[in-house]
Amino acid sequence: MRVTVRLSGRGLLRPSAAVVLGLTARRIGRSVARAVDDLAESWNAGVPRLVAMDRGEVRAALTARP
Repeated sequence: MRVTVRLSGRGLLRPSAAVVLGLTARRIGRSVARAVDDLAESWNAGVPRLVAMDRGEVRAALTARP
């Protein structure tokens, strides 16, 4: 997976932001990849349970308050 971030503007912070992002790009990329992996894992864990439900159970699960 590849993430592209685009910044625009003419402020004084733009050069600083470019330096910081350049130095931390790998760490940010790893964090995003880890978050996507965690999301996929929870999705894969929850889908079989939802597929096994009938229409009324799915409606109740989606409209129930946490």
